[in-house]
Amino acid sequence: MIFAMATIQKLAKSLDELKLKRKTTFRFKNFQIVLDKKSIEKPEHVTMKALLWSMYIEEFPALKVEIKVGGRYKPDLVAQDSLGNIQLWVEVGRVKPAKVAKLASTHKAARIVIARWGNAPSFRTSLLKVLSPEQLNSGRITLINFIPEQCRECIDSNGKIDLGKVGYRKIGLNSEA
Repeated sequence: MIFAMATIQKLAKSLDELKLKRKTTFRFKNFQIVLDKKSIEKPEHVTMKALLWSMYIEEFPALKVEIKVGGRYKPDLVAQDSLGNIQLWVEVGRVKPAKVAKLASTHKAARIVIARWGNAPSFRTSLLKVLSPEQLNSGRITLINFIPEQCRECIDSNGKIDLGKVGYRKIGLNSEA
């Protein structure tokens, strides 16, 4: 527990050094995005959105942040085709497993990415209980675990993202994993 607290304190200090303003510009290669940090958002939530944006922007150049796409839920990041069909839906931080199951049922052709700031393996267990075998084995749902102590230097003071320094791992969801 002492180690965990020390890690959290180091991480909090490193994110504070990033000095996320209300609006922060992030850059990745030739792309840039301005993210608006809401007063209730923690710095790590905005950081994950920026990191995920940089991970998917080349594959999905029309990737948008927090736009309404119809229905009950609003994604943290979303990519749609020219007809408005959802290709990629990204949820960042705390999300209920039942919501993931609903998204997988509603958006059958979309890739769904769920990102957590540490502690994703226990969330995987919760997902295994609510997702159908077909959803689990489809390969459409990805769980990404950002490793806080390995993400300290992934964004410089100018908002430039270096994916080579991002500490994360993708956790498999297929029922055999």
